[in-house]
Amino acid sequence: MSTEKESRKIKDVIDEVNSLWGEEHEEKRKKIYKSNIILTPFKDFIFVSFVYMTSLAICVMLLGTGGDAQSIAEFAKLIFNAPYYLIDLRSGIIASLASILLSLYVSVGKFGEGLEGVIGESRRAAYRNFARFVGGVVSFILVINFWHGLVAGYLNGTSYAPELFGPWRV
Repeated sequence: MSTEKESRKIKDVIDEVNSLWGEEHEEKRKKIYKSNIILTPFKDFIFVSFVYMTSLAICVMLLGTGGDAQSIAEFAKLIFNAPYYLIDLRSGIIASLASILLSLYVSVGKFGEGLEGVIGESRRAAYRNFARFVGGVVSFILVINFWHGLVAGYLNGTSYAPELFGPWRV
């Protein structure tokens, strides 16, 4: 009899949680998921790719107008390799930044959970902004690393580009 009573209490709690959860909360969860997993990374990839490749496109256009090929090539090398040398884009740094972000997520998140009211909300909001910033840095590094590896591999002659690229294939 007591197990029946306990199962009834558990069922009541589950029903109460389901009623509080509601359809509105589910829609909000889907919107957050879509924004954070699909849209924001895609926008970041497009933006960083555009900024990184614009300077190289300008160099290609300058070569087409008959500028000094040696100085344009040096400028393109400088722009192309600058992020690599400035932020040391080895694959290990990406894992390091991700682990630091995870550590901060756990420590700062726990620090902000215990407080209620305005102080707790402000700590959680500050943490969310910090996590977004670090996530943006990691995304930036991933995109730059992607383009640098792809183009450097192609220019070094180690590209396995398909035959459809024809004369562009190195």
